[in-house]
Amino acid sequence: MSDFLVELSPQIKKIIKQSGLPIPVPPKLERDTGPTRMFPLEGLDILFGSAKGLKSSTEIISKIKNLGGEVLESYDESIKYNSLVFDASGIEKPEDLKSLYQFFQPV
Repeated sequence: MSDFLVELSPQIKKIIKQSGLPIPVPPKLERDTGPTRMFPLEGLDILFGSAKGLKSSTEIISKIKNLGGEVLESYDESIKYNSLVFDASGIEKPEDLKSLYQFFQPV
């Protein structure tokens, strides 16, 4: 069931509820309660990959590190990653999509 149906009207929401179907609820997001932190990625493990060794990749890694993130460039199944970042700017042909699959598939 699409969220679209729930957003249509209160009557449809009521019908869905009465029929016993689950109403999709978005997951709670972790939010800061105080002011903006200087290093919002501090303490987070971020797996990074790219289609090709591009200059933009080193810039992205630098930005993540400047925000306090720990950038890991090879997959380790013993680590629970907080985020996955893939620089796909080097993908030019359909064959290049293999690197995208190889990055996300084991995770």
